[in-house]
Amino acid sequence: MKSIWPKIKRRPWLALGTVAVVIAAGLFLFRGGPAEPATIRAERGNLREEVSVTGKTKAHSEIELAFEKSGRVARVPVAVGDRIAAGGLLISLNTADLAADLREAEASLASQEAKLAELIRGSRPEEIEAKRSELAAAQQDLVNLYASTPNILQTAYAKAEQAVRDYLDDLFTNDDQTNVQLSFSTASSQTKINAEVARAVAGRSLAEWQTELAALMPNDAGADQEAALAEGSARLIQYRNLANLTSDALLTAAGLSASTQNSYQSDLNSARVNLNTALTSVSDHNQEIGSQKITVDRIRHELDLKLAGTAPEVLTAQRAAVLQAEARVQSIQVQLGKTSLRSPIDGIVTRLEASPGELVAVNSVVAAVISAADYEIEANIPEADIAKVTVGDPAEVTLDAYGEVEIFTAKVVQIDPAETVIEGVSTYKASLVFAADDPRVRPGLTANVNILTDVRNDVVVVPQRSVFAENGSRYVLIYRGPAEEAEKRIVEVGLRGADGNLEIVSGLTADEEILRSQPE
Repeated sequence: MKSIWPKIKRRPWLALGTVAVVIAAGLFLFRGGPAEPATIRAERGNLREEVSVTGKTKAHSEIELAFEKSGRVARVPVAVGDRIAAGGLLISLNTADLAADLREAEASLASQEAKLAELIRGSRPEEIEAKRSELAAAQQDLVNLYASTPNILQTAYAKAEQAVRDYLDDLFTNDDQTNVQLSFSTASSQTKINAEVARAVAGRSLAEWQTELAALMPNDAGADQEAALAEGSARLIQYRNLANLTSDALLTAAGLSASTQNSYQSDLNSARVNLNTALTSVSDHNQEIGSQKITVDRIRHELDLKLAGTAPEVLTAQRAAVLQAEARVQSIQVQLGKTSLRSPIDGIVTRLEASPGELVAVNSVVAAVISAADYEIEANIPEADIAKVTVGDPAEVTLDAYGEVEIFTAKVVQIDPAETVIEGVSTYKASLVFAADDPRVRPGLTANVNILTDVRNDVVVVPQRSVFAENGSRYVLIYRGPAEEAEKRIVEVGLRGADGNLEIVSGLTADEEILRSQPE
């Protein structure tokens, strides 16, 4: 570009004009163009109050799933990203054990139901006769057990006598006399006395027991046989106590050679074996008698029921048994149901953390599903605006992914009653749902939400900046002309619009002229 300086030198007025233009342009730019009118007229119009927030889209239903019981994974028929219908199988566990339990429970139920049917039908003559025969056989078995009692006790006596009089013979002197003594010295006089007294008592006991057994006959009453068994058990315990006391004395023996002490210990061990064997034999026989008595009583009761017919209370009890068996079947079926993890909604699988053969723990999240539609927006509303928002308020939404041109509609469906503090500011979480399904909506999109909280139609409106505050009141300045001072008038304000206007409830009418701002 050629220099214009030579032209300016030749024409000085051009330089002055240029400077003037520059100064004028600078003043224009500095002052922001032509000054706004100082006044404005109140108008009637419509106001929309909105609360603007930013949130994120999320699936309306997003569910994490876990098993209520542990087990080994058998099948995983879906993959992450698959669509699944409500009730569709996600993961199943091995059910072999439960299946076996179910078959057993079903068999038990069938048995109880058959028994109930039999009770309702009543007993046939041949069934009564069979039950009589069964009772007679059980009674005979009990008689045989009683009859064998003397022999059992005689055998036990023989083992006890061998233990006391033979195996312990070398450890005592004057065995069956009043002055029984240990055949060795001990470091504990009390231990020595205890053993000697026990040996003297055992000697007398053996003699008494032998006399009692000589009088016990196989055909004696069952009560006598049971009493004899109880007496025999008590005496055997007494002899075993003798062996224990003698062992205590041997542990404190003084002056015994190692070989003698070993020989005495061997005799003691043999005595204990004999006594334990005898005591076990008597106890087992006593238990057999008790068990057989229970069997006889049960069969007798069953026979009485057959003879008397089925009583109402028996039918009630059997019906209860059927219900109990049914409950067990149902319980196992419920447990089987817990081995299958199914989607509770129509949706998309977003998480699977199980493979066939793996063990899964109770309450460990192994799958997740989100709804395929019905997306919602989650946003935090500041406490300054929360009082304006109510459930059901409509909203307009734009998504950053699609720009401000694409507007979606939604409505508020939930507001959490509890606060959420974000960076020191109290907010309240609100959920909004889209008015219609839209395939463009997906989880995690940034949503700009304008919630319409109130609408006022045909009201007096003025710019918010034309309303001033003083001492808790609001006022406007009524324009009275360029030569007069503006009138300060108290007004009652209402809705604050999203467009920057404010509703005047009272104190000002439409078409009145007010100052736009405070005069300088």
